[in-house]
Parts: sequence; C-alpha cells; structure tokens
Amino acid sequence: MEPNTFDRRAFVKSAGAVLALCAAPAGNVLGQTLSKRLDWDTFRTTDYYPAFVRGIAAMRDNTDARDRRSWQFWTDTHLNFCPHGSAQCLAWYRGYLYYFEQYLRFVSGNKALMIPYWNYYRNPVLPAEFTDPSPTNPLYVERLNTNVSQALTLAPFAPVAPNFERNTVNAFEPSVERKLKNSVNDIIGGVMATMRSPQDPIFWLHQANIDRLWVAWIAAGNGRRMPAPDSAYWDGQFDYGLGLSMRRNLTYSTRDQMAYFYENELLPTTLPPAVPRTSLANAPRTRQSFVTRPPEAVPEASLQRTGTDNQLTAVDLKNLRLDEKSITVRIPVGEPYRQKLQTIVDAGDVAVSAAAIEILLDNVRLTAVGARGGYYYNLYLNMPARASSDLLEERYFLGSLGAFAIACALRQAGQRGDQGRESGSVTAGGVLLSYPAAAVLAGFSREERRQLTMSFIRIGGDKAPAREVITIGEVRIAVAATGVH
Repeated sequence: MEPNTFDRRAFVKSAGAVLALCAAPAGNVLGQTLSKRLDWDTFRTTDYYPAFVRGIAAMRDNTDARDRRSWQFWTDTHLNFCPHGSAQCLAWYRGYLYYFEQYLRFVSGNKALMIPYWNYYRNPVLPAEFTDPSPTNPLYVERLNTNVSQALTLAPFAPVAPNFERNTVNAFEPSVERKLKNSVNDIIGGVMATMRSPQDPIFWLHQANIDRLWVAWIAAGNGRRMPAPDSAYWDGQFDYGLGLSMRRNLTYSTRDQMAYFYENELLPTTLPPAVPRTSLANAPRTRQSFVTRPPEAVPEASLQRTGTDNQLTAVDLKNLRLDEKSITVRIPVGEPYRQKLQTIVDAGDVAVSAAAIEILLDNVRLTAVGARGGYYYNLYLNMPARASSDLLEERYFLGSLGAFAIACALRQAGQRGDQGRESGSVTAGGVLLSYPAAAVLAGFSREERRQLTMSFIRIGGDKAPAREVITIGEVRIAVAATGVH
C-alpha cells in the first residue's frame, strides 16, 4: 500500500487537505520558518491551548479506529508498531509525534498547532488542566499518581555517556528509555503503565519532553555524538500503520529535517524537590538525600550452570516476589565465571560490547495489581549501605523495572513469537529482561566484582500498591563466552 492512502471513505470530504497536510517531512528548506514547541506553562496562556483541547476532544469522540483522526488509531499504532527496547526507539517516537501532530492540527482547525511538552524537571506535578475530573474535560483520565519527582534522574545526561545508539557503552538511547521515560509512565500509572499509554493525553507531553531532552543532549556537546546521517543506523523506514510511514533519516534532526525546535533546549542539571517520604523505598531523590541502610537481604542460591547462546550463567535466586519492600539478592559468581568477567572488564572489551556482561531477569510477570503501575524499582549492583543519590546513579545504577517495561516486552515478544534469549522474549509465560552491566562493573575493583549483589529499590507514589506486583522466575548474571579466553 502506498503511503497516505488509508481508508479513502473515511476521508472522502477532506482527503486532499488531509493528505497535503500530513505528508512526511522532506527536509527543511533554507529560509523556511521553524515552528516552536512550547513548555506547557507557556502554551496554556496562548491561543493554541483552546485548539489543543478542542482537537483532543474531537479525536477522543471519534470511535472509528481505522480513522487517523481518531484517538484509537494512534493508540493502536503505538500498540502494534512501537519498537520499545530496540534501536531507533526515540527516532520512531519523533515520527510518531510528527504524524499525530499533523492530524491534531487538522481536527482542531489550527494549522500552526504544535504539541507542547511537560518539563517535569522544572515542575514534576501534572498540570492542573490534566487533573480536573470534570466530565467535559478531555485532558482527564484516571491516574494513580500526579507527582513524578520520584521518577526523575540525571543519569542519562552524565558526561560519561557520550554515545547515542543502543548496544554501545554508556549510550543515551537506552539510558533515557530505561532510566527516565519508562519510570515516569510507571509512577503515573493507570493506562500510562500499559502499551495503551497514548490514551492518556499527558502521554503526548511526556513524549515531547523526551524528544526535547534528546535535542538538548546533542546540543550539550562535550563529546556526545550521534551516528552519522549516512550511517546504516538510519537506513530503512518507520511504519505507523495502514500505509503511513517515514524514512528513518528524516528523524535525524528536528530543525534540519522536521522544521521545529523547542522553547528550552538545555539539559537539566538539578532534580526538583521530591515529596517527603519516610521509608527507604520512597527516599527523596535529591542531591542531599542519603540511603541510610541497605534493603532487606534475601539468601543466595548456590546452583550454577552453563547457559546457551554463547553465554555462561551463574544462577542466583528463583521465584523472587516483589512487593512494597526493597530487597537485595546475592549473585554468586564462581569460577570460571568470575575469571571470564574479570577478563572482559580488565581487557577493555566493555568498550566494544555493551552486552558483554548482563544481569538477566527471567520469566518476569505482572500480577493484576502490579499491572496498574504507580510504582517501579530502581536496580543497583553492589549498592552500599550509605551513599548520596548522585553516587548511586553514577556508579551503581543499572536501570529500572516496572509495569510499563514488562508490558512492552510482553507485547514485543507476542508480536515476534520469540522463544529465544533476546531481551523481551517469552520464557514460560513471562518475559526475559536484560540489563547491560559491563559499564557499571568497570567502575568496581576486582574485589568488588567477586561478591555481587543486586538491589531492587522500591519507588512508589502516594497510591502505589502495597501488595505483590511482580514475580521473577530467576535472577542471574550472563557473561559472553565469545572472544573471551
């Protein structure tokens, strides 16, 4: 099917206008006026705000899921095409925002309307316009939490993360997805913690902010680098359903290819104040906060075995159950696993393969309560009993685990029909999630690498569930065997 030939009957009255409006960007032209995406606090004071509300209301009222002017069409697009946990995820979202924006403009009647962004590093509380439960407010849906300060981190913006693309060390692309984007979805909860997250209007502002942070990451310089425009990374196209597609290289630059920029293109340097908490699991994540005691320890298992697909694994714990408590599990690394791990890190192979050493969570499942979100877990290796939050993020932080990442992995695995070892594949009804650990381990001494622990630090909002939310069939470390002598 040719691009932009979707459902002609649904567009019979306005096909020409819609198709002209919604064509893929062809690259900016010298002298072309750039559009500006505004911060919500600025946006809501402009004439664009009523058009935005009007457009959202019209799209939500449209019940034809085949119609690109409907809310459900874009939810289904996310459900069926988003490459979560894969290369080009951020770029796919850039095209997704672009196309949704074109149809929102058409439905609203404002051809200059741009999706605003929510800068939660400046104000972590959902804008009031999205929390008014009036039945006439199209920006409202039921959510578990409205303050995302606990979900924010500066880790993806560290100067020690110069690379962009997935499968390179200290890469921005997977870091911002796992350590920020997913966590904000999880804390808000409700539909935001599922693959149907675009049903929540705040989704679009959140995703626009992630796109803005990508722009800011590049602008910050200091050795940060993108794959070149002519590299194979940008080959091919993105699909958005029923004949709607975009060449990947058109998402390379917002200014040069897509003709827009952001009101603020600076990286955040500080975290906003968090809501005061009384437990370790909800400790304020500020520069002054300290972890004052280790989480509850769980006895280690002693079983070891040889894995498959060129991996050597050391089994830790089976049938782990996560609830409102934070826990630590020991990961035994006996010979020859210990020696191979040391060889990879000491030889500098970590700079070649980000997946040389991974922590695997196998057969991961959500409970019915856990699927609603409102919480997540920060994952740390060898978390000390006392450390500043900055140090935790810089030296020990692996990523996060919550309902959204699990739901995405389940969906991806279901689409592929995988039963293999790739992160996100189906394993006995659950999913396998992998966390690259080589970069973290490279910062440890040889002695620290001999005794590994993994901490699951519970982060929850005011309405986080207090029951069992996630089960993990097995936690283990995987060390690549290929190229290790």
